[in-house]
Amino acid sequence: MVTFLRDILPFDLFKQMLDEGVIRSQVHPLYPELVIFNYTEKAQFDRIWNAATNVCRGLIVVLQGPNRELHADCVVLARPFNKFHNLNTAYVPETLEENLPTAAPPRVTQKLDGSMGILYVWDHKLWIATRGSFDSDQARWATEWLRAHVAGWAYDPEPDYDCTPVFEIIYQENRIVVDYDFEGLVLLSLVGIANGIELHPNRIAAYAASKWGLNGLTYSVAEELRDYGIRVSAVAPGSVNTSFGSSKTTYASWKIQPEDVANVVAMLVTQSPQSFVSEVLLRPTRKP
Repeated sequence: MVTFLRDILPFDLFKQMLDEGVIRSQVHPLYPELVIFNYTEKAQFDRIWNAATNVCRGLIVVLQGPNRELHADCVVLARPFNKFHNLNTAYVPETLEENLPTAAPPRVTQKLDGSMGILYVWDHKLWIATRGSFDSDQARWATEWLRAHVAGWAYDPEPDYDCTPVFEIIYQENRIVVDYDFEGLVLLSLVGIANGIELHPNRIAAYAASKWGLNGLTYSVAEELRDYGIRVSAVAPGSVNTSFGSSKTTYASWKIQPEDVANVVAMLVTQSPQSFVSEVLLRPTRKP
């Protein structure tokens, strides 16, 4: 599922905030098509919190076309937590005690003492950015740690995820107050790119299981039915140019076309009887 800038914020307001210095941008040092957006000190001091500034807290976007243009149809690659405020912040009514929801029991979590890390996938590699930088000391340390400690199969290097993993970066040189007895990345949550809603870590196992469940079912059924001459295959396409997840398909020429998926299915059903393809991973040739 692909999410565009226009899906998550009012683009005209976003551009106004950029022009007025309320939101800043930083271009990736290796990939100039990637930009990270973050609210500035002006937003904090002047209390300019709106539908654009609240979202720009480490928002990573893919610029479009050969001229790397910023427009409403740019793809959102990663989205961390929205801006949040302290309890009883007078100018944010929803934080006042009398306005807090009471229908559900409260959930208490531990605040870790480090830097926020935002996982994104680009050029078939795993990367970590911090709130406003691709290239901060913390981002470089976290990226190196991640690649050294996470097996390659644990996160498929295909930039088409609908959630962004967010971590706390903890290591000795980045100590703020607490002197931890370990170093590494602590998973805080997954954040939905399209809606900004958190998937609590307690539910991440179910989320991961749902992603792998279809493959597991396919492989099991294939084994059970192969003796009967029935072949079962899984087709896993990347971004397909359909209206799913978006009201428009503008600037989608880089995507897989529906006919490409149909061609794969046709290939599967015309395989010679002595063999079958168990899984097909279909990816766009071009990046967004």
